[in-house]
Amino acid sequence: MRRIALTMLLGLVAFTVAAAIARSRGQHQIERYLGSSGWTLKRNVVLTLPDKEPRIIGREELFFSADGRRRKIAYRIDNNGTETKETCEQVTTFIPGRGVFHEISHDQRLMYVAHYEGFGGDVNVSNVRAGDAYSGDVLVLGYPCALKRTILPDGGVEESYEGYNFANYPLKMVSRNSERTQTWEPTSIEIGNVPESALVHHKEWAVDFTLFERQIQRVQFANLSDSIQAQQIQAQQAKSLRQTLEQAKQQLSAQGYTIK
Repeated sequence: MRRIALTMLLGLVAFTVAAAIARSRGQHQIERYLGSSGWTLKRNVVLTLPDKEPRIIGREELFFSADGRRRKIAYRIDNNGTETKETCEQVTTFIPGRGVFHEISHDQRLMYVAHYEGFGGDVNVSNVRAGDAYSGDVLVLGYPCALKRTILPDGGVEESYEGYNFANYPLKMVSRNSERTQTWEPTSIEIGNVPESALVHHKEWAVDFTLFERQIQRVQFANLSDSIQAQQIQAQQAKSLRQTLEQAKQQLSAQGYTIK
């Protein structure tokens, strides 16, 4: 009897432990990052006007390398179907430890946008679903995504379909108001190494910080609230951005970039 009782007790303990593990996994479901060896996202930009057929007005190619480098190239498609590579703030390069840059090719400038350290990693699904903007899970090209929906002050709607397996990158986006709907519709996701030719980085171009300096001014002089606490937060944000600016200038200069 003692042996039977002990066996039953051990079985109960094992069942309890297994249940606890399963419950813990359910509460902390982790979606693995599939882009650790690199991946490429391609999508069309579709414009829909009231009482009009949807029309493709552009397309994008987004490259994510295994080492964190990224590049986005946008193309404009005219009414007659002619495709043109955008040249102003539509080719964006991400270099870990250096920053995010818009490539301004007509005068060979790298417009500094933000600090950047890398991309990737697994996703805790429960954390994503706890956000206020979370509206449910959907599949995009067969991959699970968290649909995030935001209602704008003017009544417009912004939707972002963030891929759990792609570090919450928005695979699809929709911007909708009473006048138009614009959709960034994915056409393919390719898992695997990104060729170096797709990650061209013009280190020889001068770096321009004008855009980032304007961002600091907007934060510094924004009239968000009269409360002392809000003003202190605003001042701290501006200070942090100025520190980022000075660090970026020093770092890029030390790495051989020309600062404009």
